[in-house]
Amino acid sequence: MNILKVWGMRIGVLLVILGVPFLSLGGASAFRTDGVDAVTGASTFAFNPDEVSGEYVIYINHTYHEKRDTVGLWTAFFSGENVPVIMDDISCLVASNDPAGMEYAQICQARLPENQMRIKSVNALLLLSKADYGAFDVIILSKPLVDAYAAASVSENQYITTVYVGGAEV
Repeated sequence: MNILKVWGMRIGVLLVILGVPFLSLGGASAFRTDGVDAVTGASTFAFNPDEVSGEYVIYINHTYHEKRDTVGLWTAFFSGENVPVIMDDISCLVASNDPAGMEYAQICQARLPENQMRIKSVNALLLLSKADYGAFDVIILSKPLVDAYAAASVSENQYITTVYVGGAEV
């Protein structure tokens, strides 16, 4: 009878040693298959750009994407289309005095896999200077800021693709 108590205690200790980490790491939910996996989690979801509150202008620099030939995919992505996985990381500049532009950039960032889009807030005049010299990857601006800083001239550069969201034609 003492042997049963000893083995029972050993099994109990073993269950505690193995069970606590198992339960703290999600337990049986780790074996479920109804969550996001590597295949379904990799595609981006589309949104209706006409339902976005506000109007936005996105400038995409060709020189950063021509070797990888992803300008068309990024243009479709920022236009609201559902695109396949884009094997290209981007750096997005937003004016520091443009909260609407930052909000839209964060919406776009949420549609991408983690860490694929870095957002950096920059002074508006420095941002426009970078735009004139082509020292950027992607710039997102709200339409009121484009009008206030006369930034529509940025789209005249041959190395820039301009995407208008929410009816923001300039």
